[in-house]
Amino acid sequence: MMDPSTALQVKITSAVPQNTDVQQGPTTIKVNVSVYNSADIPLTLLRWGTPLDPASGVLGVFEVRSLNNNGNDDGQVLQMDTIKLSRKLPPTVEDLVEIPAGGAVEAAVTLPPLQLHAGREYSVVTRGRWQAVWEGRMSDVTPEKLETLADAKAGGFVSDRAVVKINSMTKAFCENYLRDPQRSRLTKRFRLYPLEERLSKIDDPKILLIFIHPIIPLRRLY
Repeated sequence: MMDPSTALQVKITSAVPQNTDVQQGPTTIKVNVSVYNSADIPLTLLRWGTPLDPASGVLGVFEVRSLNNNGNDDGQVLQMDTIKLSRKLPPTVEDLVEIPAGGAVEAAVTLPPLQLHAGREYSVVTRGRWQAVWEGRMSDVTPEKLETLADAKAGGFVSDRAVVKINSMTKAFCENYLRDPQRSRLTKRFRLYPLEERLSKIDDPKILLIFIHPIIPLRRLY
C-alpha cells in the first residue's frame, strides 16, 4: 500500500533573496522546489496546501529560521504574512497534479517580504500534509472520487533544508558607492572604468576595508 509520506519526496533546489541590499528593507525569497515520486506507479495529488499550490508562498507552507554561528537553527522563526483561503468544494481536475513514476514536478514560489539581516544565515523548509494522493494517473480520478476523496491517501511531508546567506557587503551597495563621484578619492580612481570592472576590483582587501570602515583615511592604505 502506497504511503504518501515516503513515496513523495520534497526537495528545495534553491532559495535566493530577490533584493540583494537588505539595508533597503524587507526582501522576498524565491524558492525553487521539486516533488519527486519514488513509487513505481504514477501518483496524482491534490495540490491544495502543498508546495505545488499556486498560493503556497502565503499559506504558511514554508518556514524560514535564522541560523546561529554553527549553522544550526536557533529556534527563531521569522514571521511571514499568511492568508487563509476559502476553497470551493469539491476540488476540480485543475486542482490535481500528476507525477509520473520516478519523475518530479517543480514549482517556483515567492515568499512574502522578510526582514533579513546582513551577515546572517537563514534556513528555508517546507512542511505540511498531503490531503489526498491517488495511485494512478489523473484520468483515473473520477468526479465521484473528487467529491468524497474516495481511495485517496493522506500523509505528512517535510523537505530538506536550504540555506540562505546574506552577505554583509552587497553588490547593490558597492554599485551605489562607486557611482557617486563625490564619496571619496577611491571613487575617482575607478571612474574611468566600466562599472563591471570597478566591481571586480573590490576583491582587493584594502578596498574592502574601506567599504567596511569608510571613515578610515585613504592615506593609511595608499
